[in-house]
Amino acid sequence: MSEPVRLAPLAVYQHFVGVGSPLAFGIRDAEGRLLLARGQVVGTAEQLELLLQRGAKVDLAELQSTRRDPRKLRPDELPACWRESITVAARLLRVSLGNGFVRALDEVAAPLLQLIARDPDLAIFQVVRQEGMADFQYGAQHGVHAGIAAVLAARELGASADESLRAFRAALTMNLSVVELQG
Repeated sequence: MSEPVRLAPLAVYQHFVGVGSPLAFGIRDAEGRLLLARGQVVGTAEQLELLLQRGAKVDLAELQSTRRDPRKLRPDELPACWRESITVAARLLRVSLGNGFVRALDEVAAPLLQLIARDPDLAIFQVVRQEGMADFQYGAQHGVHAGIAAVLAARELGASADESLRAFRAALTMNLSVVELQG
């Protein structure tokens, strides 16, 4: 017997959708019927907005299957994972999620925190290098860079994992109200 499909509102996971980029997971209608399969493209911001207004859903199992665990990646795969994680963080900071924001923030923070733990030197390099990102991502980049500094400082000061997470969240969202303006 197969496991039932668990659907969640696309609105909570919209930061994983890059307009003009292939979808990493399918998008379903409110009843669970497939609208866009993995690999298809949401062509415009207006199309994404219509999907959100109509209550589009995502299959949580399919979403989970697309996520790469930074702890299991080869060293040469880490820079791409950093870029992807910062891009997802930038999308999250540009959308208004209301009640789902904290959950989405935790999902965005998890791979970034794993990347920091996996290779603190590469994390520091992300802060020092500061190149290769689109200008519109400056606010997210700055928040991630501040988050890296906060987590590494917290670790040196003997902070708990929970305290480090709170510091990272605070740094990532410190300029939330002006992230669009910064870009």
